[in-house]
Amino acid sequence: DGDFDGVPDLIDMCPTMASAECADLDKDFVGDVCDNCIAVSNPDQADTDMNGIGDACEGTDGDGDGVPDAFDNCPGTPNQDQANADGDANGDACDTCPNDPNDDVDADGSCGDVDNCPIDSNPGQTDTDGDGVGDVCDSCEDVDRDGYGVAGAAGNTCVAADCDDSFASCTDDCVTDVDSDGTADCADTCIDVDGDGYGNGGGAGNTCLTTDCDDTLPTCAIDCVADLDS
Repeated sequence: DGDFDGVPDLIDMCPTMASAECADLDKDFVGDVCDNCIAVSNPDQADTDMNGIGDACEGTDGDGDGVPDAFDNCPGTPNQDQANADGDANGDACDTCPNDPNDDVDADGSCGDVDNCPIDSNPGQTDTDGDGVGDVCDSCEDVDRDGYGVAGAAGNTCVAADCDDSFASCTDDCVTDVDSDGTADCADTCIDVDGDGYGNGGGAGNTCLTTDCDDTLPTCAIDCVADLDS
């Protein structure tokens, strides 16, 4: 009686562990007090990973990381720490999007945590106005970045009734229109303050100046019509 429990070794189901009981739930002739798999019969007590739990009741460990496949969040990739940053079903070691629990739900090749349109597919990630929101889901496309959305852009929710970004290439089109012709100064190629049909003389980019009739007096409506005293 090596364990001095009063049960002779020949009939003791736990000869090296003292126990007066003879309980053996799984009937594998290994007493419950020393059985590494109490509810599953495993007479050989095999424990490949030597973690104290018999192979028979923890299953196989295909990747050999010490975590049984049944409980491994990456059964085909060794990851003993079982790290899982986004809390989904896949461990970081085998997660295509370790920081996106939805794993690229729009299937455009960009994980949700870095996708500029996480629920709308946009493989190219085009963001014309550079505001961090992709064009396909941008409700306020602002190409010239003047703070006003492009007039008429689909789904544009930021166009103001009194300040419509009708000139997407003009950064201050909602600021000035000195000749009141409906074209913002920065986009107006023929600013004509006096309304005589000739652009102001020397205007930057002025395309309506003529060599023989220059609007050098922008406050005079007839300065290009006659010069009576020569």
